[in-house]
Amino acid sequence: MRKILLTISCVSLFLLFVFLVNRQDFLPYTQEVEEQKQGEPVSILFFGDIMFDRDIRRIGSEKGYSYLFSCIKDILIKADAVVANLEGPITANKSVSLGSKIDTPANFQFTFDPVITDALLLNNIGYVNIGNNHILNFGWEGLDETRAYLSKAGIKYFGNPKIDNATTSSIAHIKLPGRIISLINYNQFPSTSAVSPPLGGLTAEISSESSKGNFVVIYAHWGEEYVPATPSQIVAAHAFIDAGADIVIGSHPHVVQERELYKGKYIFYSLGNFIFDQWFDDAVTHGLGVRLTWLPAYRSGRPGLQVQVEELSLELTRDGRTCPVLDQ
Repeated sequence: MRKILLTISCVSLFLLFVFLVNRQDFLPYTQEVEEQKQGEPVSILFFGDIMFDRDIRRIGSEKGYSYLFSCIKDILIKADAVVANLEGPITANKSVSLGSKIDTPANFQFTFDPVITDALLLNNIGYVNIGNNHILNFGWEGLDETRAYLSKAGIKYFGNPKIDNATTSSIAHIKLPGRIISLINYNQFPSTSAVSPPLGGLTAEISSESSKGNFVVIYAHWGEEYVPATPSQIVAAHAFIDAGADIVIGSHPHVVQERELYKGKYIFYSLGNFIFDQWFDDAVTHGLGVRLTWLPAYRSGRPGLQVQVEELSLELTRDGRTCPVLDQ
């Protein structure tokens, strides 16, 4: 009888273990930040464009996609949340850009292997922007697949390429002790319009989130590639701050653009590349990360959570990895 009871107990424990491992909320790096103990500093990291096709797909297939993050992983997993731009859809389709000739249409048509969600999770990247000019490279079906794969993995997304007037962008929220962070996308390249969307609808959305007491982050996909910030970027960024945004962070140009302090609020016009296979120039192989750290009142000496802003210099190496620049 004892042997039978022992066997039943062992089987029960094993089944419980399997249940817990397969629960989505068991994943260590997808826990809500609100579960943090009150009174502790909380940090969120922001990065630029992530692209998992072409040479990055080849390297990831050979060495594993987590290899791409291997020399920055320690920094990533110490953050309470990590946000980046997903520069293409996640689908089961065969890659057409892998091995394609440079500057041909196929070279700019991306799809990412569904296994990349494992690498994102293992490296604490739990929030991605999908409001960009490549997310529809495999059509609306590709967008639906992307959302399904991200949702299955527990990765939250924001941004909506269907918008034509910047009024219906999907928002992601990061819950901190005593504060909610609103992630709002501005996509200069909506699928239904040949021109940049007007700002009125989005500024109203910003004002609404700000009026709730939320810390509003605008993650913009905008500008022109490989050049400094354009006048239209500057106008839009100022409008976002005027509407109540607390910080503006940009992507798309593939190079690090200017930083600006406008009305006491930071604007990072472009963080450049984060994971990418562009190695033709020094500017595209150096990206930027931004760390926001909220200090509780007893640490800051002032009421409420006070935010600190830090920059992290990055280098994209020819072996596909992105590494921190250590002499900063």
